[in-house]
Amino acid sequence: MKEEKYKKFEDQFNFSESDYLHQTDFLNWYRHFFVIKEIFDFEPQKILEMGSGNGIVKNSLKSIIGEYKTMDINKELKPDYLSDIRNFNPELKEKFDCVLATDILEHIPYGDMAKSLENIFLYLERGGRAIIAIPHRADYFLFMLPFGSPHVLRMPSKILSPVAIARRISKKSWIDFFHCWEIGVGGIKKKSVEDAMKKVGFKIEKSKTLLYVDFWVLHKNLK
Repeated sequence: MKEEKYKKFEDQFNFSESDYLHQTDFLNWYRHFFVIKEIFDFEPQKILEMGSGNGIVKNSLKSIIGEYKTMDINKELKPDYLSDIRNFNPELKEKFDCVLATDILEHIPYGDMAKSLENIFLYLERGGRAIIAIPHRADYFLFMLPFGSPHVLRMPSKILSPVAIARRISKKSWIDFFHCWEIGVGGIKKKSVEDAMKKVGFKIEKSKTLLYVDFWVLHKNLK
């Protein structure tokens, strides 16, 4: 996708699946791997994906999942539910055992995050899980020792990145043009996001540092 085509924040809500596929890079594939791996681990049968984007996760899983539905505000993606993540749909209450919301919460104002997390919680049946990924602005290093799996090291951007240092001096936020917020920008911390998750009622089952994002598996474990 050629970025010069898009001049306004709202342009992203008209992207086609082809647009997303054309901008797919290693970072996207890297996150998709962890999403798919988690789904294989707990084997859900009714998935709701919020913000399907390039369709890679959907197309990888829909043939082995009993029910795979998508929700998006963008009609070009032909979602099953044309809806804003912030608007609760009572017909979907406790309908799914897995909800995916990766790379979507940062596209709405930070003040709307808690309401969106609450909707995700309500769409899950008891014992269901949500998979969440949110960008965390920092410097990242991916490395692998002779034995074992790849590891990610995260360091504050201002330490090593000349661009980030220049932006800090000019007091400009380093943030994606299509994002309203990111962890690590404007005083938003990972802990504040996790506090919001817990307040809704989620138990944080897993938390990972991936390239460019924080990644969580949240459990709806009502006693």
